[in-house]
Amino acid sequence: MKMTSILSASIVALSLLAVSAPAAHAAVIENSDGTTDDTTKVFKGQNQTDTNVTIIDNVDPTDPDVDPLDPTDPDQKMLTLDSVPSEYNFESKLQGTAYTIDSGKILAGKDGKNDIAVYNDRIARAWSVKAQVADNQLTRASDSKGFAVTKFNVNDSELLTTGAKQIVFTAVTDPADRTAANNTGTLTKEVSKVAIGFNDANKDLKVNDKLSGKILYTLYNTIDAQ
Repeated sequence: MKMTSILSASIVALSLLAVSAPAAHAAVIENSDGTTDDTTKVFKGQNQTDTNVTIIDNVDPTDPDVDPLDPTDPDQKMLTLDSVPSEYNFESKLQGTAYTIDSGKILAGKDGKNDIAVYNDRIARAWSVKAQVADNQLTRASDSKGFAVTKFNVNDSELLTTGAKQIVFTAVTDPADRTAANNTGTLTKEVSKVAIGFNDANKDLKVNDKLSGKILYTLYNTIDAQ
């Protein structure tokens, strides 16, 4: 009974206060985004946390000179060759026994560009891309006859010249000059010109013949493709 009386008295007191007090203006709460809420509505408190991500170099601070890359791991994602042009297309009239074609049409690779694209996650890492003509020959579609390739150039890199290193793209040569900007993330080199030469010693080619071959690209974690 005593608790009931106290509760009743409290209710009465509050009721009297509401009747006798002048009308109060509702307080306004400002939210963190600059909007406001009337406190006569459901209370809403807001705040925010800034969220940041910093991309760091792939370096073990306890052993910074050791590259964690395992080039024998086929699933590694630290250093990858992501794109090369999809096709090099050439045209020529019959030229007897020796053919030289100094320009060709370059078709974009899977990144939609006429470039060689390398992905690298470590500033100090050396890398290079080497290109080779598969089997050093072109093959005729009609009978699989081979024609020896004597010349193939990608930009200014000669792939078949005696002593050629066949390197078409590399990291900055001097390690001191490698930076996050020029040696990490996706790095690209445009292929703007190609040239080919091949032999037809027996003059076997005819108008409408089609020859095909492949240019193979290999990515190395060294500056000299060795």
